[in-house]
Amino acid sequence: MRLFKFSVIGFVAALALAQAAVGDETGFVLLFNGKDLSGWVDVNCAPGTFTVRDGMIHCTGIPTGIMRTDKQYENFILELEWRHAQEGGNAGLFVWSYPLTAPGTPFARSIEVQIMDGVNLARPSAATKVDSR
Repeated sequence: MRLFKFSVIGFVAALALAQAAVGDETGFVLLFNGKDLSGWVDVNCAPGTFTVRDGMIHCTGIPTGIMRTDKQYENFILELEWRHAQEGGNAGLFVWSYPLTAPGTPFARSIEVQIMDGVNLARPSAATKVDSR
């Protein structure tokens, strides 16, 4: 089981091999080998922002930034497990991403799959008017 432990951070997967490996009999390949960040590129973070411990990728969230795989895929099925280190966690998995960040931001142009723990979700209150049409 691979758990990804992140705080507030953007995480990019341009969705490619974590290593130059041939897929298994189904054609699927792993993006993360459980040992190190081989096949991943740090785009704009400090060297210690993303690390591997106990077979998991850990992220400090400082500085906010991204890493990506070193190869690109157009068609994929992505499966991952994620765990926020603190309540109120807010992170993202960016797909179909540019390889570099957009000017003036720590993130690349991409489609973001928002990964939140539910605490940050907007909750209706007594003052919220809902149109039931």
